[in-house]
Amino acid sequence: MAPSNPLIYAIILAAGSSKRFPGTNKLLAPVHGVPIIQRVTTAICEANTKTTLVITGKDHALTKPLLASQNLQCIQNRDYSQGMGTSLTKGIDSIPEDNWDGILICLGDLPNLTTKLVNTLIQTFQAENANSIIIPIHQGRRGHPIIFPYRYRNQLSQLTGDKGARDILKKERNAITELEVDTPAIFQDIDRPEDLSKLNA
Repeated sequence: MAPSNPLIYAIILAAGSSKRFPGTNKLLAPVHGVPIIQRVTTAICEANTKTTLVITGKDHALTKPLLASQNLQCIQNRDYSQGMGTSLTKGIDSIPEDNWDGILICLGDLPNLTTKLVNTLIQTFQAENANSIIIPIHQGRRGHPIIFPYRYRNQLSQLTGDKGARDILKKERNAITELEVDTPAIFQDIDRPEDLSKLNA
């Protein structure tokens, strides 16, 4: 039976070094006056998630105050330079033991992500009896957030390097439900200053 209100623990990965965005951390750059990371955390926190955790990197001291008014936790991954896998494992290891149904993982640089889209993913997760990995897809391309059933906690906690959860998704392809969405917001990220300029135009 599907949980009536699945307990979702959300992890936002915000520890990247922004190597292609010179001079500043791209997540702190504003889109229409609001920092990118704050746009993402708002979309997640206002969705039907139970707890939200943000994993920061070298700019923890700058990022945490931006999020102080939101209902979330913010911790630093001091090993951020070793890749996304270290941020994922730190986030997973921070999940308190509880009766969680799912773990939502989201990148921190998706400025057009909406609460409505996040809730649609959660509703699909519920409809799949909290047993499937839910991945949004647009025009054949996968994006984020991704929701994993809680049973994948141990596998997620063992990730290393910069590949994220790709190996798990490859191995568990039969457990994946792809949800077609009508927006590129699931992968429309910011890598370079010109990307930011286009969004602010």
